[in-house]
Amino acid sequence: MTHLRNVGRPLAVLALFGLLAVAHTWPLADVPTRRLPAHPDVLSGMWSLTALSRQMIENPAHLMDGNIFHPFSNTVAIVDHQFANALMAAPLVAAGVDAV
Repeated sequence: MTHLRNVGRPLAVLALFGLLAVAHTWPLADVPTRRLPAHPDVLSGMWSLTALSRQMIENPAHLMDGNIFHPFSNTVAIVDHQFANALMAAPLVAAGVDAV
């Protein structure tokens, strides 16, 4: 019985935080793959995350060479690079998940 009690509390906390996350992002949580906030930073962030993740998979030796500001090199250093987020998103990008 105590084993169920030890599992029940973390699950309840996880459910609470899941509900709070959905409530906090409600217009986006309704249809997350079709609705984006109307702000240029959103598109820039999506590009940065996807491009860096793709570069980590396909050509990690040239990690900072993005497809922006062509023909210059090391262009990812100019924009908002998100290394930790790109590392977590890389498996999703490799699986073909849409950037949105």
